[in-house]
Amino acid sequence: YDVRIDIVDIPDADATSATFGVTVDDVAPVAVVHRDEQTVQYSDEIATIAVTATDVEADELRAVAVVSSPIDAPMTLPAGGLTLSDPTCQSIADERQLCEWLVDGIVDLGAGTWTVEITVHDDDTLVDVVRSTLVVLPEDAVVAFPSTNPVDVQVPADDEPSGPFTLRTEVTELVPDQAPYGPHPGDVERALVEMTLEPVAPGLASHSVACVQESVDPVSSGYDQRLVVTCDFDAIPVGTYWARTDVHGRFWTGTGETVVTVSDPSLGHATAGGRFDWGVPGAVRFNLSADYVGRTQPRPTGHLRLNSVRGSGATIEIDSTAITSMAIGSFEGTDWVTVTASADVHLPGAPVDGWTVVLYAEDNGNGSRIDDVWVELRAPGAVEADPWSFARPAGTEAERMTHGSLQIH
Repeated sequence: YDVRIDIVDIPDADATSATFGVTVDDVAPVAVVHRDEQTVQYSDEIATIAVTATDVEADELRAVAVVSSPIDAPMTLPAGGLTLSDPTCQSIADERQLCEWLVDGIVDLGAGTWTVEITVHDDDTLVDVVRSTLVVLPEDAVVAFPSTNPVDVQVPADDEPSGPFTLRTEVTELVPDQAPYGPHPGDVERALVEMTLEPVAPGLASHSVACVQESVDPVSSGYDQRLVVTCDFDAIPVGTYWARTDVHGRFWTGTGETVVTVSDPSLGHATAGGRFDWGVPGAVRFNLSADYVGRTQPRPTGHLRLNSVRGSGATIEIDSTAITSMAIGSFEGTDWVTVTASADVHLPGAPVDGWTVVLYAEDNGNGSRIDDVWVELRAPGAVEADPWSFARPAGTEAERMTHGSLQIH
């Protein structure tokens, strides 16, 4: 600015003047963010992000907050469940002011790395920008399987694959909620669920389907909310399968599995007896008889027993209470059988009844003594194999039988 000063001498009317320049500097606000980064699950509260800014007291400060991610368009707060507060300002030294804004709330954004960008403006269009990183994780889902799921799906005709069948999965939220700042229940209706049938026996393919929501109870969100989905399969070859459920997407994550068998009762029966090595338990005696009885509605029958040889290692005893399914097939010239059973299981520190046993065995020749056996145990209500189980896959991790053999008739 040019400033001119005129001086007049009264009463002589003598006058003089002087002109000089004045530069007025606009001072931009200086902003500071007080939390650089945090990690939270999508439905939980964040730790408050405080932003402060200083400027001359004559300016009115305002702030705008925008949240964005590499795959999401920028959104101005309020967005998701996040809000930006009104400022609180106070005078400080040298005719300056200090203002504070708070970003708070429940995240309610999909999993990913988000940037919260806060821009502080003054009256003169000058700004300062600060950023805070928000790493959002999906909520933890618990997977369960209703007892009404089929265990043994019998083929509609001899030497054919299965007809249509449905497996259901229940999805709930893990409790207690793993929230570092403020827990809030998520909405399980936002979960994406897929089920894959993975064969126990070699030579069979896996089959995956996207599952469809059947019901949500209660409809309102809460830790007791339960999502039930249906997973529909058809034309599945004969075999025993791990039915693995994967909960995925940007809002939920979790996994669990159960076991289902597609069986053809016309394929015969299996008998076995002998010993094999089970690692820590040492030598284990093994006896099996499995068959289907009944013409119009065949049902599995038989008995499975495994018990450790005295003095060979830890005590283990498995005694079936029911044979629940059997499948017979072959791969590269080797016949195999899979059997599932409900059983009483005696292991060190383990409960006794209500276990599920999955057995895979190979018949490497009629009456031969080079047959192989593999065992997996599942505790009551468990959605994963017990640590006592053999490693997977069954076809390569099976143990050689001694002092006996398997025969598939």
